[in-house]
Amino acid sequence: MERVKRLLRLAAGAVAFVAYVWFAAVRLTPRVKRRKAARRAHLQ
Repeated sequence: MERVKRLLRLAAGAVAFVAYVWFAAVRLTPRVKRRKAARRAHLQ
């Protein structure tokens, strides 16, 4: 039973980590797109 609890806790931690990374990426997307557009405009 202790092993199952440990596995569940590990799985929950992994899901939380993936969700955090995904939310951070979605939040930063507009800034990254603006930076790339500015670089493209500067290079032309």
